[in-house]
Amino acid sequence: MIFARQHPQNLVPLVYVVYQKRRPNGSIITYIVMEYFHGRQIDRAWKTMDEARRLHVVSVLRDALKVIRAIPPPDYFGGLEMAKLDSELFRTREPDPSRHGPFKTADEFICGIVNCFRGYADNSHEPEIGDFYDQREDYYSRNLPLVLKGNGKSVSTHSDLNRKNIIVGPEGEVAIIDWAASGWYPIWWEYAVTAECCGNWRNDWQNYIPKFLGEYPNQYAWFHILRTDLRF
Repeated sequence: MIFARQHPQNLVPLVYVVYQKRRPNGSIITYIVMEYFHGRQIDRAWKTMDEARRLHVVSVLRDALKVIRAIPPPDYFGGLEMAKLDSELFRTREPDPSRHGPFKTADEFICGIVNCFRGYADNSHEPEIGDFYDQREDYYSRNLPLVLKGNGKSVSTHSDLNRKNIIVGPEGEVAIIDWAASGWYPIWWEYAVTAECCGNWRNDWQNYIPKFLGEYPNQYAWFHILRTDLRF
């Protein structure tokens, strides 16, 4: 959030302090104290908004994402300052840079996704489920490099731009929250995640996504299949 606020400042709440406490069981919990933004999440407000207000929100998002995506990228795919990727496709049971990054190239990024299926197969206690992930790993290792095409460079990405993370104020102000999964991803990733988070397609939000993000429908389709398989 601190990094993002250096760019589209008016869309990211100000962070006042971050601190940690140790729980009785020894685990660490992190607290973030930040600016309060008065408004409603888009998923709750959307049906009450007229077309003019919807288009205003979309315009603000489009301008903000242009700024975010124009940040000069590093020479890797991963979290900020070479951290691991926190998106759900890369959340593995055990720390493993081959599965959650950072990755040097776009091909390594795709291999990281494939390796997550190997991780699930290795950790499965049920032979049939292990076989499922083994077979999917083989299939994806052949085909994902062919279908998940980008431009070879990473781009600054929120990576969880669902409607719950977009807040609209009473005067049309807009804020984007929950930057935990953000990082440097392929150019198609933001669209794929955002299209996947359409709330079971119960309203017309999907019609507005192309107004603030370039469309990558083929990559989204494969992203959807990957998420479905990892929930097997």
